[in-house]
Amino acid sequence: MKCETPFRFSPHSHRKLNGGVQYRYYFENGYGLSVVQHWGSYGYDDDLWEIGLVEDNQLIEHPDWGDQVKGYLAIRDVNQWLDIIGTAPTGSLGLAAHQNQHREDD
Repeated sequence: MKCETPFRFSPHSHRKLNGGVQYRYYFENGYGLSVVQHWGSYGYDDDLWEIGLVEDNQLIEHPDWGDQVKGYLAIRDVNQWLDIIGTAPTGSLGLAAHQNQHREDD
């Protein structure tokens, strides 16, 4: 079932969450992006969005964010992150990248 969103792509899933909404996007590279706007999300009071990087159906820390989520994003920013995450090389952002970085440091 197609879901209308303000974003460039249709999500793979969506649901109501904490008085707002969550969209889930999954990409061929093994990553996903959770996009939320609900009570308690960063930016909700300003009609902005929060995203979270997903790998193996769990939130993971993005190396550039220093956190599992990034908030206070306009629609254009979310669209940009959808492009970035969707085109990232497999293994470049998540646990595999973290393990490879530690090997390089040894």
